[in-house]
Amino acid sequence: MSLYTLAFREDAGPSCRFGPEERLVVAAELMATIGAVDGDALIALPAGYAVAASLDEREGWAEGLAAASRNAGVGVVFGLDVDDAVRWGMERSLRSFVYAIDRGRRLLWGTPPTGRASALAERTVTFGALRTTLLFGRELFEARAVATVEKARPDLVVVLGHGAPTRKWLPQLAAVDDVAPTLVVHQQLEVRRPVAVPPPRGWRPTVSRGPVRVVSYRREADGAAACVVGN
Repeated sequence: MSLYTLAFREDAGPSCRFGPEERLVVAAELMATIGAVDGDALIALPAGYAVAASLDEREGWAEGLAAASRNAGVGVVFGLDVDDAVRWGMERSLRSFVYAIDRGRRLLWGTPPTGRASALAERTVTFGALRTTLLFGRELFEARAVATVEKARPDLVVVLGHGAPTRKWLPQLAAVDDVAPTLVVHQQLEVRRPVAVPPPRGWRPTVSRGPVRVVSYRREADGAAACVVGN
């Protein structure tokens, strides 16, 4: 199986060419392009890939990406946020949800962050033959997160972040990666003192050029060191 991630380089600057609707279109187009040439692929999009104004809008967007997954014949993981603070009368606080779909089949649907062991235990799903545990970046700091991965023993852990990891992530990521290769997928949002993290153990990345950053990962059959191509 091949892995693909998608992010927008503009998120690190003041420009904003890609609004929520455009981002959804780009994701659907990427699924169609990959599905035409790679019949065994998983696309991982970051937490907060698009921000909806309501739960109804979020559901409509999720349904659209599920249909794109089914039509393209690929798996997809993505995070959607909802900014409905006005409705709830609170200060602005986005609510985050994760979705996992395998060729149109719903594996996780609108699942929020949690610290409960029973809920984390349901985060391990299978795309094709790839057993995968899904975590939000903030959940790495929950005491039960590593225990969940140790119990599940997945082939891969996917961590969805809003921004790049920082130094405080490193011990938690190392603990998870000791159990299973770990892929961190995040937006290009600016954070203070971000750190680079390696690709998942045993996977070789290739990075595309242009305003939309697509990274493809393929298993390393020969154990050679990973390399990054492009910029």
